[in-house]
Amino acid sequence: MKLLIIVVGKISSSAPENKIIQEYLKRIPWKVEIRELESESNSKKIAEKMLKAIPKGFRAILLDKDGRNYSSEEFTTHLNSLSNAGEGSIAFLIGGAEGFHRNIYTSIKDSISFGKMTYAHKLARIILVEQIYRVWAISNNHPYHK
Repeated sequence: MKLLIIVVGKISSSAPENKIIQEYLKRIPWKVEIRELESESNSKKIAEKMLKAIPKGFRAILLDKDGRNYSSEEFTTHLNSLSNAGEGSIAFLIGGAEGFHRNIYTSIKDSISFGKMTYAHKLARIILVEQIYRVWAISNNHPYHK
């Protein structure tokens, strides 16, 4: 699986959140890239940047409070079914403080939720990377998920 996380906002390499993210990235044998986009006040411009950042052939999935709420096992099944259907290159999009512009919603139909609460983009990254590692663990019967 080839995974890309496109996120509005940056995390300093010395930030504690980055250390957690890097720890999970080391554990994941799949290629996972994080692409940080500069935040700006114009949400339409950010939407355009996000859409342009999705490589050709990647399936895009929004992280959105109104998206589908999966258990870890269901998320594993979803990603594995995408991979088995030839869509193993996935771009996850995490918006900034202003959320997503409506252009994103008209362009990308697939979205997931970590619940009805809204999280800071730093925390959303940590949760997503941990869940990607958990998907790998579940798929490989690794004891991490137990």
